[in-house]
Amino acid sequence: MFKEKRTVRAAETEEKAIELYLKRYLDVFPEDALAGTKIVLYQHSAVGRDIIEKAFIGLGAEVVPVGRSEEFVPVDTEKVSGSTREYLKEWAGEYEPFAIISTDGDSDRPLLADETGEFLTGDKLGALVSIYLKPDFAAIPISANDGVVKALKDEGIEVKQTRIGSPYVIAAMNEKLALDPEAKVVSWESNGGFLLGSDWQIGGHELKALPTRDAVLPLVSAILLAKKEGKKVSELIRASLPDRSTHADVVDDKTPGCETYTAEMGKEIIKDFSPADGTVEEVAFDGNSIKVNNLEANPEQAEELRSIKEKLEKYFNPDDGFSAISSVNFIDGIRIVFSNGDVAHIRPSGNAPEFRMYATADTEKRADEIAEARKKILPEIIKDMG
Repeated sequence: MFKEKRTVRAAETEEKAIELYLKRYLDVFPEDALAGTKIVLYQHSAVGRDIIEKAFIGLGAEVVPVGRSEEFVPVDTEKVSGSTREYLKEWAGEYEPFAIISTDGDSDRPLLADETGEFLTGDKLGALVSIYLKPDFAAIPISANDGVVKALKDEGIEVKQTRIGSPYVIAAMNEKLALDPEAKVVSWESNGGFLLGSDWQIGGHELKALPTRDAVLPLVSAILLAKKEGKKVSELIRASLPDRSTHADVVDDKTPGCETYTAEMGKEIIKDFSPADGTVEEVAFDGNSIKVNNLEANPEQAEELRSIKEKLEKYFNPDDGFSAISSVNFIDGIRIVFSNGDVAHIRPSGNAPEFRMYATADTEKRADEIAEARKKILPEIIKDMG
């Protein structure tokens, strides 16, 4: 059917939809909200590139469009490529902007870089938006930077960590609203897509709830927060968020040592490292004490969990710089926290022969090292599975 030439009906509501989307922001924020800011907009092939430009110009920003392409350019806001990072640095040096912004291809996930071209991960961007909006409750995936969780709690925001994916953060918002219909709730994913679960009052104007991924609100909010505090974007980030770095990458069936890996094998790996009791979300190890979901484990549980810890430490061992395991979270995959604060979170794709590792550490170098260790650890696990 795709080979047949068909006449596509002309768009009938596109212009109206664009108008309503722009009004959503231009009717809420003052027309000079971003006055005095030079914003570089990396347009590439994003479908919303012209809409984003109109929104920022409508709020008073000086917008410098760059990198427009009529050919598809893959921009993944969760895993920004080295070439994209180089572009950001080059444009920062050339234009000396207040910030650099962009989106992914379908323009529902934001990309923000500071005035030096340094990319800000989407989970941290969501934290800045929350500091600006001041919600009561935020739902974020378990893969989010742990510094984000700390920053939110320091602001007095209730945090719920969920499985990875927008359906889970949306469900968490809905559960909170069912308990407290007056609560102001938000959520976001590590790719930066922000979901507004409640109606919001901003400057005497109402911003209606939009519980689906949005790129404009997080970009505008973060820049407005920097302006409000009289800081450069880089200064805002350093002042608002703990200095914790993240890195994520994958192995697949083309990775040396992983040629036999399948999506089904990924599920078996997680099952092998998980307790039989599916209600166990988090286990904390402190000497001889083992706590399950903040309660002391019974003897049978404790024996099983010690065995899981020993199996994990066979692969995450001192030879690769890992210290003793202090806790393990089983909400989505296996998220391991080590005694020195390092985090290694392994999680398979549900339908593709890919296995992802999310790493968090005090330095970018260490986060990169943890993620790089996947190329050794996963082949060892696969080999031991026979």
